[in-house]
Amino acid sequence: MVSWTRRREDVGGLALNVRELTSDGPTLVLLHGLGASGAVWQGVGRLLHPSLRLIAPDLRGHGASDKPATGYLPRDYASDVATLLTLQPISPVVLLGHSLGAVVAMLVAAERPELVGKLVLVDPPFDPDRPRDHIEAVARLRHEPSGALERYLQEREPGLGDLYARAIADLFRSAADGPFQAAQRSEPGFATQAAVLRSVGAPTLLIAADPTLDAALGEKAAHTLAASLRDGRLLTIPGARHAVHASHPRDFATAVVGFVQE
Repeated sequence: MVSWTRRREDVGGLALNVRELTSDGPTLVLLHGLGASGAVWQGVGRLLHPSLRLIAPDLRGHGASDKPATGYLPRDYASDVATLLTLQPISPVVLLGHSLGAVVAMLVAAERPELVGKLVLVDPPFDPDRPRDHIEAVARLRHEPSGALERYLQEREPGLGDLYARAIADLFRSAADGPFQAAQRSEPGFATQAAVLRSVGAPTLLIAADPTLDAALGEKAAHTLAASLRDGRLLTIPGARHAVHASHPRDFATAVVGFVQE
């Protein structure tokens, strides 16, 4: 039976809720996407553990972590995560981020390279040619009467069951408004992101979702980003949706564990 522990970690006057699955394996720190929480890793965690020790924080403004009124730029999240990593008994770690979490992970790896031994970026939102209406829709529907957000999620992803749609909607509703407001104001800045990636020296695995579905990265952008990596590779998982770890957990876990253990 896989049993996660939970604790609060102070990262400079702000408390993060942190989940952990202990193991003697390498440490993998998992960063979730916008509006989610560390809970999204519990399913795939069964496949990653016990090969890896798993640490999954709720980013500021998300889940059970503190929700300040301001401070939701990528560098704010990155500062929290870097502080959290300095508190871990083993360093460097393998840092994995999905969507917004990938932006944060990239910044930490670029600015605090001594903390990150390897980097995994899962469908990062770096493609200016991909529509961003999903963020606006979720931000709006979070405050609509119960059921509106669930219906939108099921229309966007046919086959999504009622229970799973409700769980995702509840996660989005539990987040503060600040993260969504900041995300709506920001732009992907493709050239800037590629430049930051070029400065990352850690071995990097870029996992892309299926570009014909709801991937944040189109095929061209994925290959361009992969080419900017100093020591990296691209893995595209056919049929995978934006939440690759949820739609294709076994493929995801196999790729991540294999990369970490190289």
